[in-house]
Amino acid sequence: MRISSRLKPRMALYLMCLVAAATAARAQAPASPAFEVVQIKLAEQGEARRCTGGPGTADPTLWRCSAIPLGALISYAYKLQPMSSTRAGAAC
Repeated sequence: MRISSRLKPRMALYLMCLVAAATAARAQAPASPAFEVVQIKLAEQGEARRCTGGPGTADPTLWRCSAIPLGALISYAYKLQPMSSTRAGAAC
């Protein structure tokens, strides 16, 4: 069977893609079961602000906070520092 010269580059490209896909599929680590869950509820009036668990504690896989403002949790998650100036153009 004779392959035309026009098809040779195309077949080589398909073969390279197939080899690359097979290599990438074998290089992936097996998936381990993992998940993240968040539950947000209104705090009871007068409830004390507190956080328990997390890295460096007896329960490093569960971090639980009560009566913490959502903005404070977002700031903590992204390691944001409070703004030093309140002028409108100070953040730009």
